[in-house]
Order: sequence, then structure tokens, then C-alpha cells
Amino acid sequence: AIQDGSVPLTPTTEISLYLNADGSATGWGGCNNYFASYNLTGILTPKGNSIAFGPISTSKMYCQATSSQETTYLQILQNSGAYVVNGNLMTLTDKSQNALVYKLATSITTTRYYPEPA
Repeated sequence: AIQDGSVPLTPTTEISLYLNADGSATGWGGCNNYFASYNLTGILTPKGNSIAFGPISTSKMYCQATSSQETTYLQILQNSGAYVVNGNLMTLTDKSQNALVYKLATSITTTRYYPEPA
């Protein structure tokens, strides 16, 4: 995530987003699972194709090391209004020009909602 030119506080924290065919979005925010609805409107904007996320709900764990980063991530995700796919990268951009960049996993064999233990 890039916000006001800043990078994540804990850049090694795993964050994920799954856009499911049924219009649901699920993922891991670094501490909690989250879920929401999403809608691809088909409208082309200056920052890419239009996308809208419904209210985001999360599990309720508190992780001192990543809580602030997760809150920022979820705020940017909630306010994202455009997406661009370029190769194996997808960029979501919010109204304040904050960006989230996702890399497509090279092999997805199972859906995983929690980071694997080290």
C-alpha cells in the first residue's frame, strides 16, 4: 500500500484479497479476516475500471504490531474506486490517490485465510 508517499509499517505482514465470482470479497488484513461485497460497474475512469466495495466487516482480534497498518489498509480498500490489471499485478486506487498493489499468486491450490505459522 502507498499512502501519502508512505510504505507499510510492517512490510512483511501478509495481506490478501480474493474477489470471488459471487460478488464477495474476502481476505486477510494482517491481523483479521475481512469480508465485503464488491461491484464492477463497467465504467472506465481516469484511474482504471470502476469498482465499489460494500461495508467491510472483520473478525475482532487485536494485534499490536499490525493493528494500525490493517486499519489504514482497510480504509484504502473501502474507499477504492478504480482498478487496473497489468500482467500479474492489480492496483486499486482510492479517491485520495492512495494505491494498493496486489500480485497474483503463481499457484493457488487452496483458499487460505490465515497466515501459515513460521
